[in-house]
Amino acid sequence: MLANVLDLSNAHVPGPTPNWGRVRVVEHEFRWVVFISGDLGDREARRTVPDWMLGIWKHAVKENCIAVIFDRDADVDDRFLKFNW
Repeated sequence: MLANVLDLSNAHVPGPTPNWGRVRVVEHEFRWVVFISGDLGDREARRTVPDWMLGIWKHAVKENCIAVIFDRDADVDDRFLKFNW
């Protein structure tokens, strides 16, 4: 079985200790893995997912991703918010 994962630069995270809201996240040395729950309705997503990540979350759900990886070596995607830190 293959699964979709959205791979994004850490530049899309608002700092080294971001507020992850109520999403499930695993931190590694140079990356974070955020697990996507596609069954959240829009209202529940707004209560669960931090504002800075909501656009990324919705895109990941639309693309049937099981996770988003924020990695220091991944590419920046101009469709999403970027932060300088």
